[in-house]
Amino acid sequence: MNRISLAVFDSDNALAFSTTKNASVDEDFSDPISCSLLPGDYHFVAVIHQANEDGEAAAIASTSQATITTSKLFSGFADNQPVTIIANQTNTVNIDLGSCITSKFQLKITDDTPANVVSCEVILNPSSSATAAYLFNPTTGFAGNTYQYRTEFFISDMNMDTFQNNLLGVNCLLSEASQHISVMVNMKDASGNIVRTRTFSDVPMKPNRITRATGSFFHSTANSSFILDTTLDPHIRVRVLSHSCTWKNYSCISYRAEIHRQRLGWKPVTNHSPLLINHLSSVRTIIRNAHAQVSES
Repeated sequence: MNRISLAVFDSDNALAFSTTKNASVDEDFSDPISCSLLPGDYHFVAVIHQANEDGEAAAIASTSQATITTSKLFSGFADNQPVTIIANQTNTVNIDLGSCITSKFQLKITDDTPANVVSCEVILNPSSSATAAYLFNPTTGFAGNTYQYRTEFFISDMNMDTFQNNLLGVNCLLSEASQHISVMVNMKDASGNIVRTRTFSDVPMKPNRITRATGSFFHSTANSSFILDTTLDPHIRVRVLSHSCTWKNYSCISYRAEIHRQRLGWKPVTNHSPLLINHLSSVRTIIRNAHAQVSES
């Protein structure tokens, strides 16, 4: 994760403090964040996500509204933590951001790629409008609308210069805990012409899950189906720890994010940076052998 957004709202839902950090430009990215707050009740809203070099950190408008503006959505985490700041004593706040709020569709093609194919365009929710501003609720992790998500993969970037057995993944935000979407896959030649297209209907998706479609793309018949395998995302457990010291009637809060990984429980990672990322092995098989309906032209 290379973007951090933190916003603190008081009991009247007024913004008391906010800040963002961008690993691409902030030299103090790994340093603690500090702020001063009056004693009282607050909601600490945190969004941590991955972004391209020119991508901005999430903009948090309220406890129920945040926006990630990006041309390509990566994985992300969000949480809303109620906190009471008490005067004249040390306050310690633990915010566990838990698992990814994003969901991922992966395409795994098992047959040979024709010589005239140079790119593969994967579009989630193709009938929805395209956007670069993804509005979501940081408390629930759900999107404010059904957005279109599009990524084009080029064969020159693939292992062995083929799409065969390479994983082509697109992240998205869902508007509910379990959702079925449509996925369009377009194979293009060097001129950008579509040489083959297929649409997967009723693809099951869940937050913090990867739905992988595996099968023959170029040489299959119109009645054939890809196998859909939904597994846990190889996610990152993110815990934000904050420690504070009291100044008269103010509390000075400093925050550090410590990354933990889960392997039969919590194991702390020794590091001096809040963004040292450790990926864990996937826990497989939530839904297996479900078949998508496929149409093609």
